[in-house]
Amino acid sequence: MSESDEPTADQPTAGEPSAEEPTAELNVDEPSADEPSAAEKPDVLDSDTAPGVEPEPRRRSGRRTAAIVAGAVVGLGAIGGAAALASWYFLDGPQAAEALPDSTIAYVQVNLDPSGDQKIEALKTLKKFPAFEDKLDLDATDDIRKTLFEQLQEDGTCPGLDYDKDIAPWLGDRLAAALVDEGDAVAKSVLVVQITDEGKAKTGLDKLMACPKTEDSGLPSTDEKPGGFVVDGDWAVIAETEDVAKQVVDDTDNGTLADDEDYQHWTDEAGDDGILTIYAAPGSGEQLATFFAGDEALDEMSGMESSGAASDLVKKFEGAAAKVRFSDGDVEIEFAGKFAQTELSKRMTGDKGGDVVETLPDDTALAIGAAFEPGWFQPLMDQLAPQISEGLTGEDLVTEAETETGLELPEDAETLAGDSFALAVSSDFDVEKFVNSGDTSSLGVGVKVEGCAVDIEGVLGKLRTTVGDPSALESKTEGDYVAFGPDQGWVDQLSEDGNLGDTDTYREVLPDADRASSLFFLNVDAGDDWLVRMLHAGGAPDDVVDNVRPLSALGVASWTEDDITHATVKLTTD
Repeated sequence: MSESDEPTADQPTAGEPSAEEPTAELNVDEPSADEPSAAEKPDVLDSDTAPGVEPEPRRRSGRRTAAIVAGAVVGLGAIGGAAALASWYFLDGPQAAEALPDSTIAYVQVNLDPSGDQKIEALKTLKKFPAFEDKLDLDATDDIRKTLFEQLQEDGTCPGLDYDKDIAPWLGDRLAAALVDEGDAVAKSVLVVQITDEGKAKTGLDKLMACPKTEDSGLPSTDEKPGGFVVDGDWAVIAETEDVAKQVVDDTDNGTLADDEDYQHWTDEAGDDGILTIYAAPGSGEQLATFFAGDEALDEMSGMESSGAASDLVKKFEGAAAKVRFSDGDVEIEFAGKFAQTELSKRMTGDKGGDVVETLPDDTALAIGAAFEPGWFQPLMDQLAPQISEGLTGEDLVTEAETETGLELPEDAETLAGDSFALAVSSDFDVEKFVNSGDTSSLGVGVKVEGCAVDIEGVLGKLRTTVGDPSALESKTEGDYVAFGPDQGWVDQLSEDGNLGDTDTYREVLPDADRASSLFFLNVDAGDDWLVRMLHAGGAPDDVVDNVRPLSALGVASWTEDDITHATVKLTTD
């Protein structure tokens, strides 16, 4: 197998926070001088540790298999807070992909290196959140590997092992979890772990695999041996059985994931490296669905007439990748993938999704923008109908909507959506007042549309007739824009030519707004800490509010280019 490159000082190594997971009060500005160096390169050693007498073979579910394999290596990717942390905390480049065959259909790589710029950036960001500080006491010089192992021991996994004696002498920095297609109905789950000493790794893995599993550990309580492994060069490959691990190693000699053109293409489409890389191979949709949902779920989805579009998305999946990055207190997720085009998705293209949003008032708290190509309404109804009621068709849903609204559909709906539209919420929105009084005249919610103003006003007139209260749907026209909603004051503000798109907050979280077909914008700090006020008014617990306070803004944008779907999510903090 080919050797991995040594990590460099500026190589990204950190992780994506979850809402509940989180850090310490310690200084994280500079890495410590005594941070560990890159792993040494041992010679090849084939494991001669047989997994013992195999029990009578029986079919294991993909989820159970994954749990058993996960328990085999320091519990990495297993249970509790340690599992959640391991799933997002660090990224290293493609080195672990060199230890997997090109038949790998899914791949997630993390890095346990206790140094690195991305780790420092992550800790700077995460230490702002009380939940992280309460959960795990970490700083930039801590060994995340030891922290994870000790927490797993608290959860009941391998209580007899000592990290410094049994794990640290051989455990390297790099880890990848993967699903490998070995020609069976269900893909094989494997872990690939970097090692620093072959003999000690073999001894340590033997002890790990002999660990009893308890109910508290989160792993199946079983007398079965939890897996098999092969030590090969710089890596230990752990699988459900030693035979599977050997097959993975043998297949890697015929071509690695790192050299696979699809892997290279999709990880490149997902942008710059950061803290985490996730990859799914072209044509892997059915296997992934089977592994995670089971044969029955896939058969049910494929057999339901109403889910034909969803079934096509699975069967005609052409690959995807995502990356997570930290920078200057911000977290960014970038995604790229190619899927079967539905009639609706074909009409959700173009770059006008943010056109109207950018003209909103600069203190707008929340906005959703989109632009559809003509003919979008009927496919939307066709897609929604079976989700509303079994046996309901898109035509049935259109008929019901016409009766309820008095509109001529789909024509009036497409007129009302215009060339581009935005739903906007004011920073003055008072949820408590609305809930207590039901008064919508100062609600601070409205819609702004760019299109044929005369035709849009005509559709609004029909809706007012249906509602029976003209004041329930105020509107104002300025040029090609029509703003409408129940709050005349907010409608008047929407109709003006605002400059939300020129604000620093908007541009920071939506750098791709100019090419987006749809987008979402949330300014947490709008007005006087708008979201915090909303949470207080809604009775949210204090700990939830405290963990929202550090947030500044969130932006989500999606677009299609050359039949590839792209999306970015960016979260900023104060």
